[in-house]
Amino acid sequence: MEIRNIGWFAVLAVLEAVQLTALLSWILSFIRVPQPLAQAVVPEWRYLLDPEWESAVFRFFIAACIGLMCVFVWLRRGRAADIPFMARLKCFMAVEAVLTVFLLSALFKKAVYQDRPALAAAAAGLVLALAFLNKIFWPFMERGLKAWRDLLFTGTHARPLSRILTGLMPLAIFFIIDVPNVSAVAARAFFGEQFHHNDSFIFGPALAYINGCVADVDTISQYGPGVGVIFGSAMRALGGFSYEAGFLTMIYGTIIYYIMCFFFLRQWLASAALAAAGVLFMLKIQMFNTGVYPFVFTYGSATVLRYWFDILFFFAVAAHIRKPSVWSLAAAGCACGAQLFYIPSDGVYLTAAYYFYICAHLCLRSWRDYIGFTVARLPLYIMLAFMPVAVAFVLLRVFITEAVWTAPFWRNVGEFIEYFISGFGVTPIYSSLLDRQFLASLMGFVVPGVYVLTLLTVGSLLAFKKIHRRHILVCVLCVYGLGLYHYYVARSAVTSYYVVSVPYAMVLCFWGKMIVDRLDVSTRLKTKVIILVLCVWALWTNHNFLSYPNRFNFSRDPVTDPLVAQPLEKGKPYFNHLFRDYPAELKVPRNSLGEENEDFFSETDFPSDDTLVYYYRREADFSIDAALIARLTDRAQAVPLISSFEIKILMQAQRKPYFYYFPLVISHPMRARNFVRTSIYTVDQLNRVIQKLEEDKPPYVFMERLFLTRPVPRHFYHYYSSMMLLTDHVIKHYTPVAEGRYLTAMKRVAVKEGGQ
Repeated sequence: MEIRNIGWFAVLAVLEAVQLTALLSWILSFIRVPQPLAQAVVPEWRYLLDPEWESAVFRFFIAACIGLMCVFVWLRRGRAADIPFMARLKCFMAVEAVLTVFLLSALFKKAVYQDRPALAAAAAGLVLALAFLNKIFWPFMERGLKAWRDLLFTGTHARPLSRILTGLMPLAIFFIIDVPNVSAVAARAFFGEQFHHNDSFIFGPALAYINGCVADVDTISQYGPGVGVIFGSAMRALGGFSYEAGFLTMIYGTIIYYIMCFFFLRQWLASAALAAAGVLFMLKIQMFNTGVYPFVFTYGSATVLRYWFDILFFFAVAAHIRKPSVWSLAAAGCACGAQLFYIPSDGVYLTAAYYFYICAHLCLRSWRDYIGFTVARLPLYIMLAFMPVAVAFVLLRVFITEAVWTAPFWRNVGEFIEYFISGFGVTPIYSSLLDRQFLASLMGFVVPGVYVLTLLTVGSLLAFKKIHRRHILVCVLCVYGLGLYHYYVARSAVTSYYVVSVPYAMVLCFWGKMIVDRLDVSTRLKTKVIILVLCVWALWTNHNFLSYPNRFNFSRDPVTDPLVAQPLEKGKPYFNHLFRDYPAELKVPRNSLGEENEDFFSETDFPSDDTLVYYYRREADFSIDAALIARLTDRAQAVPLISSFEIKILMQAQRKPYFYYFPLVISHPMRARNFVRTSIYTVDQLNRVIQKLEEDKPPYVFMERLFLTRPVPRHFYHYYSSMMLLTDHVIKHYTPVAEGRYLTAMKRVAVKEGGQ
């Protein structure tokens, strides 16, 4: 026993030495390192002269470890076998270990986020202060810890604490995800990436739907025919179409989803602590991963909104497991159908999980009674089998009307799916390695490995009747997770495996539950609390979470304050980063305002979020151009518009889009001097757009004035091929007749008989 306890003294010596070394490093950071060779080294080699304190600090750490160990052994000689003393020492050492881990974590974050070290440095200072106070006031700390231990780890308080946690978690989820200043979020998206990702995912389809366009008939809905219907309807409920309403829709939808996830896990795991830990873990890896910098809702397709209906499916399957009923199976099928209507690709994976669940009951003879399968009820189960497709078709019939009976509609629906299957936009699975994202690459293989191992293990145990039927739910999650994982396999980017990580987190919760249930009661409670605390710590030390503009943010201006707002690599500004370094040979002499100055803003130009919002509202005000469109077109008329921010302009003009591929233009800052690419990806798509112009011969086409610039260098026809060919066609058949601020109204040229 004495030999083992001597080891504890050694551990304590190292912990205290780490804290002292961190304190010394902080003190030395204020002292200039002597440079005796500053004048002796010749100029061309002075870049090698960079004296530092590290060697002295390293020697201090070694000396501190040895010295503290000697002091501890000498002071406590003969007491190493004192059991009460050693029990108190271990308690003290546990607290010191936690503080040391927090300290090292803060120092690690300070190094990783060296361009924004203030928060991590403040955290390190706070931990050092707590470590000092812990040593001074240890008797009081010990009594306080004992009181907390009695509260948390005795069975008498477990039930009321569980109820309190169950009541608090929905509030916690709301305050974690909710954004008080949604206008600042919209402003950052406007200056940061010109709404690019969300325009194609949400805002384009939603504006088209609100204006009476039919998805995949009048305008494309790239992700699914139901996206515009759902988001357009939600924006109407929030007061009308706007970018702020769109971000609020995403935020509130995500809040509801995660609250449902908590109650699903609470019911499935029968533990409020594990359910809370699971949701916090989901939030960390799904919402606050490095791939969605700087803000997860900048990329709506990377949020849980992509597969929102799956949580309803999980509830329905869990209900059927608890109490078999045709109604719960029908509810699961309806959830699959809604997801098929919303985003078909993810709906297919959810439907596969639905069929897996039904087939598992049909294949295992002892389970058939749970679904009430008999020959006489065969028609009912045929209906259940077709339920997802039937629900999806009914929704399509309601919102797409008669077009669902036409072949062009289904060709349009499958257009991008066909491109994706053919390899358009995919990346090699080793791309993370090429980018030196080693953890991302490792996780890319770990996630499907967890799914497959769980499916094989639990599935085999179920087949051999070694475990209860209720565990089929984790197999359903694995099948669904493997389906969703096609997104990462096809697009192996650092964001992709985190985007679809919710089933993965739920499977880990299942294994956590299995492990915890094998422990004795007292250890079980401690383990649950430790898991929950670790998840809170992991979330709260994540810089993407710390910079998220919620009510917990340390800054009143979280979007612009350098304390929390993160720049790009090497300190480059995030605002206008897509166009700031555009090559000069891809620019024209003057922008749409006739100016040479592009006036690109950066984060440092705004002293506060309110200032940012003011400039956003000024720069995003296209009322002059909207008035030009409104003056020359009828209210019900679809408007051919070739311009950046066409969604915002048409919204202000209260006009519907004309082009099927909408938004047509990948927006750039309106003061920029570069042309832009379009969302036309193939020759067939380009021909389709030009053919529609020729067939309809709209009286006016509105173009961003910059795109009228001629002549341009020949390489523009390679780099901006679709834009150049489209605008050449317009310039040939239309002539300028009126101007707005950025736009020029082009009127169709009357062609003489026999002319071209």
